Amino acid sequence: MGNIFSFSLPCDPCINKISNWIDKKVGYIHNLEENLTALVTTMEELKAKRDDLSTRVTREKDRGLQRLAQIEVWLNRVATIEKEVDDLLDARDDELQRLFLCGLCSKSLRSSYRYGKQVFLTLKEVEKLNCRVFEVIVEQAQTFEVQEIQLPPTIVGQETMLDKAWKHLMED
Repeated sequence: MGNIFSFSLPCDPCINKISNWIDKKVGYIHNLEENLTALVTTMEELKAKRDDLSTRVTREKDRGLQRLAQIEVWLNRVATIEKEVDDLLDARDDELQRLFLCGLCSKSLRSSYRYGKQVFLTLKEVEKLNCRVFEVIVEQAQTFEVQEIQLPPTIVGQETMLDKAWKHLMED
């Protein structure tokens, strides 16, 4: 007799999802050195872009123009991310020393995972900031209208000085 019932369990999608999840999680540790190198390089490019933009803004400010608010926000984000990158790079040597078996394992798996994930996320943020292109960086500064107030025709004390001068002229 043959089988009356046939069961089919689609395991491929489940296995693929689990495999992708594990690859992602292990990738934070396994790709740590590559991500750190990419982070350093990308951060250098971002700093150069920030310096160029700051120079352009300063030059335009000297002409009497005003920096756009979006430029200010971008510069503040760059300053914040620069501090985060510096903190990550300060811990780089300790984290890399924890790795063994060609970067597949770590002496402190949880710590290395957190550090690797933070490096990866920071790298993505730096890349996002670095991709931003600014066509317009300044605008005309706002000028305020000032109402002109007319001065009175005579200045205080002017009449007495004229009287004294007239008396001196008449005496001669």
